[in-house]
Amino acid sequence: MENSASSDEAIAADKARIDELKAKLDDPEAKKVSDRFDSLKKEMDALRAEGDKAYQERNKLFDERRALEKQMDELYGKKRASAQAYNEAKDAYYAKVQAIRQARQEKFKAEKAKEDAARRDEEIAQMREDAKVPAYTSEIEDCKLLINYLTGKSEDTQTTAEKKAGSGIAGVKELEVRKVEADFAGMRLKKKDEELEGFFGGSGKGKKKGGRKGQASANGSGTATPTTPSNDAVNLPLGMRAATTAAQTQKEIERVEKLVAKMQKKNGDAGADADAEGDKDAEEKKDEPAAAATEA
Repeated sequence: MENSASSDEAIAADKARIDELKAKLDDPEAKKVSDRFDSLKKEMDALRAEGDKAYQERNKLFDERRALEKQMDELYGKKRASAQAYNEAKDAYYAKVQAIRQARQEKFKAEKAKEDAARRDEEIAQMREDAKVPAYTSEIEDCKLLINYLTGKSEDTQTTAEKKAGSGIAGVKELEVRKVEADFAGMRLKKKDEELEGFFGGSGKGKKKGGRKGQASANGSGTATPTTPSNDAVNLPLGMRAATTAAQTQKEIERVEKLVAKMQKKNGDAGADADAEGDKDAEEKKDEPAAAATEA
């Protein structure tokens, strides 16, 4: 009984509470608050709907951006392919130009080296030929000509010993000596006074004429024969001169051979340096297209 009484009291209390709440709801102020709540809820729903719509629009924009990025990637891929093809074509062009230039330079160097070698061989041959000429040959011939001219001796009046001495060296071709014409018969040297007298013959005095007659009578017919010395003291013995010239000629040959060896060594070193420099230039020019492609 006590339990049922407590239950009835609780139910009655709840009903009273409900009635109190209903009374509050029927209150105008409460109704006003409820209407305000409903309006705010509707606004929130509208804002939520707009947010959902904006979110959907944002997704569409993201999709469009992804599509544009894909197109840009395709365009960049085409650009890279075009740049790569251009660089390959440029490298091939520069390689061809470099090959042509290098071939031209090698041809020019080969021709120049051939010309230099031919000229050098010709110079060396000329130097060796000049070195084989007996020493003091030109000086001896000049001295002979001067002696013959001063002594009045002609080429035809040389002694047999002198001719043998000039051609007595074995293996040497006899040199053609320049000939000096001998004085013709009756020729004599005049003094300066005689030449002036001949030019001013009409104005001379009797004393000078007499002197000229005396001079003419003293000379007989007026002709003078060239005088020749009776000794040949200026000529060296054949053996001594041959030994001296042979020794000097051998020294000249050795000097020329040393000079030729030095020239050949110098030319060889210069050719090696030129080849190394050409290879270095070729490597640098070969790297230029690759550097340009990297910069591009």
